[in-house]
Amino acid sequence: MLAVFNLTVLFGAIGFAVDMGLGQFKKHAEQGAADAAALAAASYAAANGSSCGSGVTCNSLTNCTIPNPVTTPFGAACVYAQANGYTNGSGNQTVTMMANNTNSPVAGNSPSLWFQATVGDSYSTIFGNFVGLSALAIRASAVAAVNTTGGGSCIIGLSQAGTGFSDSGSGNVTTSAGCGIYDNSNFSYTGSGNITAGTTIQYIGTKTMNGSGNVSPAPTATVTPVSDPFASVPSPPVGACTNPNAGLPYPLVISDAIAHTIAPGTYCGGIKISGSGNITFQTGTYIINGTDAGNKSFDYSGSGNLTGAHVMFYITGQGGFTAGPINLSGSGNLTFSALNTGSYEGILFYQDRSVSYAAANTYTGSGNVTGTFYFPTTSLSYSGSGNALSQAIVANKVTMTGSGNFTKDTTGTLTGLVKTVAALIQ
Repeated sequence: MLAVFNLTVLFGAIGFAVDMGLGQFKKHAEQGAADAAALAAASYAAANGSSCGSGVTCNSLTNCTIPNPVTTPFGAACVYAQANGYTNGSGNQTVTMMANNTNSPVAGNSPSLWFQATVGDSYSTIFGNFVGLSALAIRASAVAAVNTTGGGSCIIGLSQAGTGFSDSGSGNVTTSAGCGIYDNSNFSYTGSGNITAGTTIQYIGTKTMNGSGNVSPAPTATVTPVSDPFASVPSPPVGACTNPNAGLPYPLVISDAIAHTIAPGTYCGGIKISGSGNITFQTGTYIINGTDAGNKSFDYSGSGNLTGAHVMFYITGQGGFTAGPINLSGSGNLTFSALNTGSYEGILFYQDRSVSYAAANTYTGSGNVTGTFYFPTTSLSYSGSGNALSQAIVANKVTMTGSGNFTKDTTGTLTGLVKTVAALIQ
């Protein structure tokens, strides 16, 4: 009798251990599905600009349904939960989603948008009946957040000597919410246009305020310089000089009235365009190594239109070549947009940090130009006559002149200064 009793207890203990082990295994599987679902929802929202009321039903518990195609963050979450073995309504499985932009379920973390995925199931026990436990109900949840990083400034004067930012023009300078103007040295405003910064105008040193327009908010002095937001962006490889354009001279000099299409490559000896023909730059990176006869790396003084969707121009001087400034002063329309993927997302002009030249880079063109002008060791004179779409300036010194309006986009994805990222937080 004692042996039978002991064996019953022993088998019950073994069965309980087996059932608990199985439950732990199931718990890990559910946790993986919940992690995948929450992160998929946040990643979709970050990539597509979803927000409460725009692609996301917030503050409401939602049962997962499998969409075809995926058009919302919740849809992406349900697909990833299914891929990990869990579909809402399949057997005893439950998959639910919750999202909001307030009241984060993770203490101390207040993201701009969060997603919580909860995965549950009920399992029959193998030996649990010996102790009156016939089934185990197990749930797992995960929370992923969408956060915006960077983007504290849309115009940066990096120089810590002289005047880092000056505005003597009649155009308006407007930066979006969450983004301002940072000047690591003296600040000067003598223009007639308005300056409206979304967050702050900050300078180190002295300020001159003799302009006739409005400046808001008032510039404030600080002692802490802002750092280069692109300091960690690698320099693209330069490689050997190439001539990817059959029939065109090399170095590239275009002075005719014929339309041309230009391919990405390494252009040694600069690019000079002075003709009236329209020029189309194909998508990609243009390495400009050295200068033309006028000591400029990219010299546009013609009347033809320049167009380039998702391009970057890298200014350098290597292998015996000397770097020089860009000059965009032609009378044609400029329609440029920066690269939209990869390490150089949002950068339109990228000056090699290891080079320097005394002459200022000049932008006096008109049209629609989107992206960042990045000249970390040289100055940029900005006097465009058109209305900018979404631009940012990071230069050693920034001089605003002319009648062109400068506007920074709200998301920052077009300039590379703001990154919207998704990550698990619980």
